[in-house]
Amino acid sequence: MFAIRQRRKRLIRGITIGILVTIFIGITAIVLLWHEEKSNEDITPTSDVLESSEEKEVINENENLKDEKVCTNMKMYLFEYIFIPDQIEKSDLFDIRIFFPNGEDYIVASGKCIEERSEQGVYINVTEDELFLISGAYVDTMVYEGAKMYASKYIFTNQELSYPNYPVNAYVSELAKWNPNLTEEMDIQANTEKRRVLEDNLFDFMGVIIGNSYSNMD
Repeated sequence: MFAIRQRRKRLIRGITIGILVTIFIGITAIVLLWHEEKSNEDITPTSDVLESSEEKEVINENENLKDEKVCTNMKMYLFEYIFIPDQIEKSDLFDIRIFFPNGEDYIVASGKCIEERSEQGVYINVTEDELFLISGAYVDTMVYEGAKMYASKYIFTNQELSYPNYPVNAYVSELAKWNPNLTEEMDIQANTEKRRVLEDNLFDFMGVIIGNSYSNMD
């Protein structure tokens, strides 16, 4: 009789422990599930974050399109009117500059290199924007006696590239308003103001000016 009671106690105790273990496991699972859902809520992007991400995607896409357009606009041209000394080799970077007889000097295009040399001149890869400025500078060398275009070599490989600051004449800047191949939008007003100063200085120094383009624009 005593043995039967002992077996019943053990059975009851085992059942009780099993029930407690089951309850403990269930509560633990519920707590873990709650924490997981809470974590998902914390990392769920808000509308502001989503809008910011979308804006960044649009900006990156625009930048990629711009870079792609720059690459497709890059072409090789032969230039016979830019003075590039023999000391500048294919591996060298240089700026294309224009010097005026009154001492003013401007950067036309930066970070260029020679692709090939020939008896006629040098082959250089340039974008449509750079060709736009180079063509305007060449006109100035034809109008202002003593003006010349030349190359300025970078000394160190890690040098920061210069920023072109040459103001084109009014006839050339008019083309920027409708040329669909340009990737950079020109600040017409800023260019016009800088060009006025340049042409006024050259007129005082040489008595020469390009037509009456600015008087027509007033």
